[in-house]
Amino acid sequence: MKHWEKYIKKVKCQNCGVMFNAYIYNVERGWGKFCSWSCSKKGNKNRLGKFHNKKTREKISRTLSEKMKSGEIDSPLIKWYKQKPRFGRNSPNWQGGKTTIGQGLRMSLAYKKWRYSVLKRDKYECVKCGINDGKLQVHHKKPFSQFPQLRFDIDNGETICVACHNKNKKGRPPKKQVILETYKMNSPCYIRI
Repeated sequence: MKHWEKYIKKVKCQNCGVMFNAYIYNVERGWGKFCSWSCSKKGNKNRLGKFHNKKTREKISRTLSEKMKSGEIDSPLIKWYKQKPRFGRNSPNWQGGKTTIGQGLRMSLAYKKWRYSVLKRDKYECVKCGINDGKLQVHHKKPFSQFPQLRFDIDNGETICVACHNKNKKGRPPKKQVILETYKMNSPCYIRI
Protein backbone atom coordinates (compact mmCIF):
# COMPACT_ATOMS: atom_id res chain seq x y z
CA MET A 1 0.00 0.00 0.00
CA LYS A 2 1.37 3.40 -1.01
CA HIS A 3 1.48 6.27 1.50
CA TRP A 4 -1.20 8.30 -0.33
CA GLU A 5 -3.72 5.44 -0.58
CA LYS A 6 -4.81 5.91 3.05
CA TYR A 7 -6.34 9.28 2.05
CA ILE A 8 -8.37 7.87 -0.87
CA LYS A 9 -11.77 6.20 -0.92
CA LYS A 10 -13.63 4.40 -3.75
CA VAL A 11 -16.82 6.32 -4.60
CA LYS A 12 -19.61 5.72 -7.13
CA CYS A 13 -20.25 8.61 -9.57
CA GLN A 14 -23.75 10.00 -9.07
CA ASN A 15 -24.17 10.64 -12.78
CA CYS A 16 -22.77 7.66 -14.68
CA GLY A 17 -22.31 5.07 -11.87
CA VAL A 18 -18.57 4.47 -12.50
CA MET A 19 -16.41 3.76 -9.42
CA PHE A 20 -13.57 6.29 -8.99
CA ASN A 21 -10.98 7.36 -6.40
CA ALA A 22 -11.71 10.48 -4.34
CA TYR A 23 -9.92 12.03 -1.40
CA ILE A 24 -11.67 11.23 1.89
CA TYR A 25 -11.73 14.90 3.00
CA ASN A 26 -13.49 15.85 -0.26
CA VAL A 27 -16.11 13.15 0.24
CA GLU A 28 -16.68 14.34 3.83
CA ARG A 29 -17.24 17.89 2.56
CA GLY A 30 -19.67 16.65 -0.07
CA TRP A 31 -17.40 17.36 -3.03
CA GLY A 32 -16.40 13.89 -4.29
CA LYS A 33 -19.65 13.07 -6.08
CA PHE A 34 -18.67 12.95 -9.76
CA CYS A 35 -15.87 11.20 -11.66
CA SER A 36 -15.18 14.05 -14.13
CA TRP A 37 -16.06 17.64 -15.04
CA SER A 38 -18.46 16.51 -17.72
CA CYS A 39 -20.33 14.29 -15.22
CA SER A 40 -20.34 17.14 -12.71
CA LYS A 41 -21.93 19.49 -15.27
CA LYS A 42 -24.56 16.90 -16.20
CA GLY A 43 -25.21 15.88 -12.60
CA ASN A 44 -25.70 19.42 -11.29
CA LYS A 45 -28.15 20.32 -14.06
CA ASN A 46 -31.01 18.75 -12.10
CA ARG A 47 -30.96 21.84 -9.78
CA LEU A 48 -30.16 24.35 -12.51
CA GLY A 49 -32.96 26.86 -13.05
CA LYS A 50 -35.05 25.57 -10.16
CA PHE A 51 -36.36 27.92 -7.48
CA HIS A 52 -37.91 27.57 -4.05
CA ASN A 53 -41.69 27.51 -4.11
CA LYS A 54 -43.70 30.35 -2.57
CA LYS A 55 -44.30 28.51 0.73
CA THR A 56 -40.56 27.82 1.22
CA ARG A 57 -39.61 31.42 0.35
CA GLU A 58 -42.10 32.75 2.92
CA LYS A 59 -40.71 30.37 5.56
CA ILE A 60 -37.11 31.50 4.87
CA SER A 61 -38.19 35.15 5.00
CA ARG A 62 -40.10 34.66 8.26
CA THR A 63 -37.17 32.85 9.91
CA LEU A 64 -34.67 35.54 8.86
CA SER A 65 -36.87 38.42 10.02
CA GLU A 66 -37.41 36.72 13.41
CA LYS A 67 -33.66 36.25 13.81
CA MET A 68 -33.04 39.92 12.90
CA LYS A 69 -35.67 41.13 15.39
CA SER A 70 -34.22 39.00 18.19
CA GLY A 71 -30.72 40.33 17.44
CA GLU A 72 -29.37 36.87 16.59
CA ILE A 73 -28.25 38.16 13.18
CA ASP A 74 -27.90 41.68 11.72
CA SER A 75 -29.55 42.85 8.55
CA PRO A 76 -27.16 43.54 5.65
CA LEU A 77 -27.70 47.30 6.04
CA ILE A 78 -26.86 47.26 9.75
CA LYS A 79 -23.72 45.21 9.03
CA TRP A 80 -22.70 47.80 6.46
CA TYR A 81 -23.22 50.69 8.88
CA LYS A 82 -21.27 48.94 11.64
CA GLN A 83 -18.20 48.52 9.44
CA LYS A 84 -15.30 50.89 9.86
CA PRO A 85 -14.61 53.00 6.78
CA ARG A 86 -12.15 51.13 4.57
CA PHE A 87 -9.95 54.01 3.46
CA GLY A 88 -6.90 55.71 4.93
CA ARG A 89 -5.57 53.97 8.04
CA ASN A 90 -8.54 51.57 8.11
CA SER A 91 -7.82 50.22 4.63
CA PRO A 92 -6.42 46.67 4.52
CA ASN A 93 -3.80 47.95 2.04
CA TRP A 94 -2.54 50.74 4.34
CA GLN A 95 1.25 50.87 4.32
CA GLY A 96 1.95 53.52 6.91
CA GLY A 97 1.43 56.64 4.81
CA LYS A 98 4.02 56.03 2.08
CA THR A 99 2.58 58.68 -0.24
CA THR A 100 4.60 61.89 -0.16
CA ILE A 101 2.92 65.29 0.07
CA GLY A 102 3.76 66.04 -3.58
CA GLN A 103 2.27 62.73 -4.78
CA GLY A 104 -0.82 63.30 -2.68
CA LEU A 105 -1.29 66.77 -4.15
CA ARG A 106 -0.83 65.48 -7.71
CA MET A 107 -3.52 62.82 -7.11
CA SER A 108 -5.95 65.28 -5.54
CA LEU A 109 -9.17 66.50 -7.10
CA ALA A 110 -7.92 70.11 -7.07
CA TYR A 111 -4.89 69.13 -9.19
CA LYS A 112 -7.07 67.23 -11.68
CA LYS A 113 -9.40 70.22 -11.99
CA TRP A 114 -6.41 72.56 -12.49
CA ARG A 115 -4.94 70.26 -15.16
CA TYR A 116 -8.27 69.97 -17.00
CA SER A 117 -8.86 73.74 -16.94
CA VAL A 118 -5.36 74.45 -18.33
CA LEU A 119 -5.86 71.88 -21.12
CA LYS A 120 -9.25 73.38 -21.93
CA ARG A 121 -7.88 76.95 -21.94
CA ASP A 122 -5.08 75.95 -24.38
CA LYS A 123 -7.59 74.05 -26.57
CA TYR A 124 -5.74 70.74 -26.09
CA GLU A 125 -2.70 71.74 -28.13
CA CYS A 126 0.95 72.39 -27.37
CA VAL A 127 1.59 76.12 -26.86
CA LYS A 128 5.14 75.77 -28.22
CA CYS A 129 4.72 73.70 -31.41
CA GLY A 130 0.93 73.55 -31.88
CA ILE A 131 0.60 69.74 -31.89
CA ASN A 132 -2.84 68.66 -30.70
CA ASP A 133 -2.50 64.87 -30.89
CA GLY A 134 -0.28 62.51 -28.95
CA LYS A 135 0.68 62.88 -25.33
CA LEU A 136 0.09 66.32 -23.90
CA GLN A 137 1.34 67.36 -20.49
CA VAL A 138 0.50 70.32 -18.31
CA HIS A 139 3.64 72.12 -17.21
CA HIS A 140 4.07 74.52 -14.29
CA LYS A 141 5.84 77.68 -15.48
CA LYS A 142 7.09 78.34 -11.95
CA PRO A 143 8.20 75.08 -10.25
CA PHE A 144 5.60 73.11 -8.30
CA SER A 145 7.90 72.59 -5.30
CA GLN A 146 9.24 76.16 -5.02
CA PHE A 147 5.94 78.07 -5.39
CA PRO A 148 3.25 76.29 -3.33
CA GLN A 149 0.89 79.28 -3.61
CA LEU A 150 0.90 78.96 -7.44
CA ARG A 151 0.37 75.18 -7.63
CA PHE A 152 -3.28 75.42 -8.66
CA ASP A 153 -3.14 78.80 -10.38
CA ILE A 154 -4.33 78.42 -13.98
CA ASP A 155 -2.01 81.19 -15.19
CA ASN A 156 0.99 79.22 -13.91
CA GLY A 157 0.22 76.27 -16.20
CA GLU A 158 0.75 75.62 -19.90
CA THR A 159 -0.07 72.68 -22.17
CA ILE A 160 2.96 71.24 -23.93
CA CYS A 161 3.75 67.98 -25.72
CA VAL A 162 6.27 65.47 -24.35
CA ALA A 163 9.03 66.50 -26.79
CA CYS A 164 8.71 70.21 -25.90
CA HIS A 165 8.49 69.36 -22.20
CA ASN A 166 11.74 67.40 -22.37
CA LYS A 167 13.47 70.32 -24.15
CA ASN A 168 12.11 72.68 -21.52
CA LYS A 169 13.65 70.78 -18.57
CA LYS A 170 16.64 73.06 -17.94
CA GLY A 171 18.55 72.07 -21.05
CA ARG A 172 18.34 68.32 -20.38
CA PRO A 173 18.02 66.20 -23.54
CA PRO A 174 14.97 63.94 -24.01
CA LYS A 175 15.19 60.49 -22.33
CA LYS A 176 15.46 58.60 -25.63
CA GLN A 177 18.48 60.68 -26.62
CA VAL A 178 20.19 60.00 -23.25
CA ILE A 179 19.56 56.25 -23.57
CA LEU A 180 20.90 56.26 -27.14
CA GLU A 181 24.04 58.18 -26.13
CA THR A 182 24.77 55.86 -23.17
CA TYR A 183 24.28 52.85 -25.46
CA LYS A 184 26.71 54.32 -28.01
CA MET A 185 29.30 55.05 -25.32
CA ASN A 186 29.07 51.52 -23.91
CA SER A 187 29.18 49.75 -27.27
CA PRO A 188 32.54 48.28 -28.37
CA CYS A 189 32.39 50.12 -31.71
CA TYR A 190 32.19 53.56 -30.05
CA ILE A 191 35.42 55.54 -30.44
CA ARG A 192 35.97 58.83 -28.64
CA ILE A 193 37.77 61.49 -30.65
